[in-house]
Amino acid sequence: MGRPKKDDTDLRRRWAVLNVTLSERAAIAANAREAGLSTCSYIVQRALQRPVSPRQDRQRIIRQQARLMRYFEEIGAALVAAEPVRDAGAALLTLRRIEAEITAWNAGGAMSPEDGDAEC
Repeated sequence: MGRPKKDDTDLRRRWAVLNVTLSERAAIAANAREAGLSTCSYIVQRALQRPVSPRQDRQRIIRQQARLMRYFEEIGAALVAAEPVRDAGAALLTLRRIEAEITAWNAGGAMSPEDGDAEC
């Protein structure tokens, strides 16, 4: 048995009303390719004023989120494993390392080599 049919209001329909010159079409296609999106998805994202981010950015964000989860697991382990005073110190050091890395990400800095994401 297949999935249930979508409601008519949720179905996408072809809407061929875009009139552009060849150079405009080439520019739109190039921008879509650079963003890692189909031309249609790119136009929809831009028209709805949603951020257009390359697929590589999403992949980098997923890797960053996975790394943050490892940090949180490390903090949890530090809080459970040893003496309360020492645990708090280890957790604080880990939090400071996370803060420094997030600050670097927001400033456009490269991720550390252990992530396997060397930025040009």
